[in-house]
Amino acid sequence: MGSTIKKLGDIVEINDASWSKNLNWDTLLYLDTANITNGIIEDLVSYQIKTDEIPSRARRLAKEGDIIYSTVRPNQRHFGILENIPTNLVVSTGFTTIRSKFPNAYPTKFIYYLLTQNHITNYLHGIAENNTSAYPSLRPQDILDLEFEFPDINDQIKTISLISKIDRKFQLNQEINLTLEEIAKAIFKSWFVDFDPVHAKVEGKSTGLPDEISDLFPSEFVDSELGKIPKGWQIKQIGDLCQVIDCLHSKKPELIQSGFNYIQLNEIGNDGLLHTQTISKISEMDYKKWVSRIEVCEGDCIITNVGRVGAFARIPYGFRGAIGRNITAMRPLLKDSTGSYIATYFLSPLFTKEKDSNTDSGTILDALNVKNIPKLRIVTPSDPLMEHANHLFNLNWKKRDLLNEENKTLSQLRDALLPKLISGELQIPDAEKFLEKAEI
Repeated sequence: MGSTIKKLGDIVEINDASWSKNLNWDTLLYLDTANITNGIIEDLVSYQIKTDEIPSRARRLAKEGDIIYSTVRPNQRHFGILENIPTNLVVSTGFTTIRSKFPNAYPTKFIYYLLTQNHITNYLHGIAENNTSAYPSLRPQDILDLEFEFPDINDQIKTISLISKIDRKFQLNQEINLTLEEIAKAIFKSWFVDFDPVHAKVEGKSTGLPDEISDLFPSEFVDSELGKIPKGWQIKQIGDLCQVIDCLHSKKPELIQSGFNYIQLNEIGNDGLLHTQTISKISEMDYKKWVSRIEVCEGDCIITNVGRVGAFARIPYGFRGAIGRNITAMRPLLKDSTGSYIATYFLSPLFTKEKDSNTDSGTILDALNVKNIPKLRIVTPSDPLMEHANHLFNLNWKKRDLLNEENKTLSQLRDALLPKLISGELQIPDAEKFLEKAEI
C-alpha cells in the first residue's frame, strides 16, 4: 500500500473535555505550557481541588496518549505526547489536545511526529502571527486544516520506532541531568546552608567526608546577620562578587529565523540551564545594540526580573548572546575560582529566601528589581574550601552542559531525519543503520 494525502481534521479529534468538581478528585496535577518543551515535562504542580488556588487556566482534561500542543507562539515548541501520566491530570487551556480517531490506521504518535517537524511549527507560527490576538496564537481549526502525506501503517510504525530511539536517548540525558542537578543542590545545601559538616565537628562526630575535605571545615560557629555561620566564613553580597548588568533596552527587537542569539524569559529553564536548542534569533544590527553593555558568555549568570521572578541560568560553554528585556546578567569577578559556586548558589534555598525578601510586590507583577540583585546575600567559605567546592560544582556544570549540548544535537538529528522518513526520501533500513552506527 502506498502513501495517501489526508486532511488532519478527517483523522483526528480535538479533546475539549473540561475538569469539574463532579469528578470528585481529592487532588489534581496541573501542566502549564511553561512546564513542557520539546516533549519533555519539567514538573507537575499539585493542587488541592477544594481550595481556591486552582488557576483559571487549569481546566482542560487530558488522557494517556493525547497530544498537547500550545496554541500560543508555536515556534517555542511547548508540546508533547502524554505517556505514563496519572489519571487526574489537567492541562492549561493554552493547549489544544489532539488524538487520532483511527489509531490502528493513523497512530497518534505518528501524528505527533508530523506536527512537531520544524517546518510545520514554523508554518503554524506564521499563521499565529497573522491571527488577531494579543499574542501570536492558533485556533484549533488551523491545525485541523493541515494536510499530510501518510505512508502505509507499517512504515508509520517503523518511523515511530526509529524516532522513539532518539527521544529515549534525549529523555535519558534529561534524567541524568536532573540527577546531577539534585546532587549539586544537595551538596550546596548540606555544606553551605545547613552547615552539616561543621555541626558534626561541633558535636564530636564524623563528617562522613574524606579527611582532606573534612579538614577544610571549621569546628565552631559565630554570629552573623544570617544567624550562626561557620567561623572564618563571611556573608557577602552578589554585588561584591559579580558585575551586575542590565540590558537597559525596552523595545523588543524583531525576531528572525536565523541570526544572532537573543535570550528571552521562556528560554531560561527551571534547572539552571539555558534552552539553547530553541534560542531566539535577531539581526546583526539589533545584536550590536543589545550587547552594547554585555554579551553574555560561558560562566555568566542570568536572572529574570518579572514573570517567573528569579528564574536563573548559567551560560554554557561556547555560547554567546544578548539578554532580552527583564533579564539581568551577573558576571563573576573571579569566574575561574568562584563562578561555579555562585551559579550553584542560585539553585539553593538560601537564594530562594533572599529572592523572596528582595522582591517588590506590584499591582500587576511582582518584580526582582535590578537595584536589589546586588544586595542578595551569599555565604562564602574559606579560600581552600571555596576552591574545592568551586572545582566540584564546575565538574557538575560541565557535565550538564555536555548532556544539554548532546540533546541539542539529538534534537537536530530528529528534525533532520523525520521529514526525510515521512517523505520517503530516506529509506527506513538506511535510517536504522545510521542510528546503529551513532549508537542510538
